[in-house]
Amino acid sequence: MRPFETWAQVEAITVELHPRYAAIPVVLAGTGLRPEELWALERRDVDLDEGVLNVTRVYSQGRLKEPAKSSRQRRRVPLRGRVVEALRALPPRLDSKLLFPAAR
Repeated sequence: MRPFETWAQVEAITVELHPRYAAIPVVLAGTGLRPEELWALERRDVDLDEGVLNVTRVYSQGRLKEPAKSSRQRRRVPLRGRVVEALRALPPRLDSKLLFPAAR
């Protein structure tokens, strides 16, 4: 299933979102991450200079879970240029280590 045919469709969603959430559709569409992986991402998991994202935990059933060391959930995901740009445009947040924290 391909929910989007073009990047223009993904970016059309981003303009409707608050700037702190605008990168979410781009990251999901550009990496193939599952939402439970996205919500658990911390800033330390992203290396924009190297263009990779490290998936090391998931947020599921209201809990943060560390996958087993041998789990396929633990992996390095290469980032497309468009995803790197979206992540660089995120407003800085010092109040949370999460990449996409809730508003409160």
